[in-house]
Amino acid sequence: MTAILAGLCLLVGTAALYLASPNQRLRETPLPWARWAGWALLIVGQVLLWTIMGAATAVFTSLTAAMLLWSVIPLAVAWQRGEKTRK
Repeated sequence: MTAILAGLCLLVGTAALYLASPNQRLRETPLPWARWAGWALLIVGQVLLWTIMGAATAVFTSLTAAMLLWSVIPLAVAWQRGEKTRK
C-alpha cells in the first residue's frame, strides 16, 4: 500500500511540476502554485519510498520515475493534440 501511495505522489508531483513549467503545452498559462505542490509531493513520495526500501534504492527509484514521467507527459500531450514535428 505504501508503494502505491508513493507512486501516486511521484506521478502527481511530476505532473504538477510539468504544469508549472512555462514551456508546457497542456494549458495556456502555467500554474504558479503547482511548483510548490509538485516539490512537496515529490518529497512525500521520496519519504514513503524510504520507509519500504533503502536510501540509495529509494533515490534511484524516485529519480527514475520522475525522468520517465517527464519524458512521457509531453509526448502524451503532443499525441493527444495531434501535433506534428517540423522537418
